[in-house]
Amino acid sequence: AGASVGALASSGDEAERVLKRIEALERSAQAASARLATSKGALAELIGSNTIFTIDKREVVIGRSTEDQKVDVNLCLEGNASKISRQQAFLKLRWNGEFALRNVGRRPIWVSNQPLTTGQRCVLAPHTLIEVGGMRLLFMPNAKLIRAEAPEGAA
Repeated sequence: AGASVGALASSGDEAERVLKRIEALERSAQAASARLATSKGALAELIGSNTIFTIDKREVVIGRSTEDQKVDVNLCLEGNASKISRQQAFLKLRWNGEFALRNVGRRPIWVSNQPLTTGQRCVLAPHTLIEVGGMRLLFMPNAKLIRAEAPEGAA
């Protein structure tokens, strides 16, 4: 019985070392992603399965581009955008450093599994999952450039 207790303690120590290594790798990956976003001038990114959308302006239109109307974040590039309005949402960097998402489309947008109906808005936290028209996007703000964009005394 003593040997098995020692083996359990040893495996617990090993698990703790592995967990610490994974956490260090995650921090390293997050730092590398932030450096890449900064090099692209990205205030934030919306990461889909097929496309990474760079948010490089304080306010962008998310939707489905047509010949007559272009949007900043064209979800046609991510996949089938037939259930997405031409203008589905506005994403705005506020002066306090928060990003706000406002649904202006006909269908709801799901933000962290909560519906955002037409006319509603919400503040996006880092790593928020956004679902629109069956597409899933991960919201990744770039704190370094957001701080640079904020006026003195804000954020």
